[in-house]
Amino acid sequence: MLEKRNYERKNLHTYIETFNRETGQMIGYVADITRDGIMLLVDEPIELNSDYQLKLVLPAHISDGKQIDIGAKSIRCVKDTSLSFYNVGFSVSGLDSDSQALIHHLIQEYTFKEY
Repeated sequence: MLEKRNYERKNLHTYIETFNRETGQMIGYVADITRDGIMLLVDEPIELNSDYQLKLVLPAHISDGKQIDIGAKSIRCVKDTSLSFYNVGFSVSGLDSDSQALIHHLIQEYTFKEY
């Protein structure tokens, strides 16, 4: 499968709950993140090529419970190797400068470092 991402994925070492802003329903947890995409670990498959308004709720130890609001399009949904979850990839668009700064902070401080 040809990779189309512009930035290297970064795996987070902290849990970030993600909600559908329109329904308030929790969708899953952020598994990895880049400047232009995220992958969520979810219980149920998500319809591909659908637009979502997502809310990432940052834990208090990261930024006092701030949230990142993201417009995203589902582009990939595959069964996780654990067979209990699905990995869902989203392309991200329309981030304001505060959200971009928070994502940059997440990537710098809360991802596994390569040695």
